[in-house]
Amino acid sequence: MTEQPRILLIRPSALGDVFRSVPLVASLSRAFPETPIDWVVQ
Repeated sequence: MTEQPRILLIRPSALGDVFRSVPLVASLSRAFPETPIDWVVQ
């Protein structure tokens, strides 16, 4: 059984930093459309 790759973004800081990361997430989503992207935000 092969595991599906996943992407984990870790942003342990302010909400503004998360919003600034949105273009990165959009690019990753376009580049890897079948890969789940998860966030860890403090």
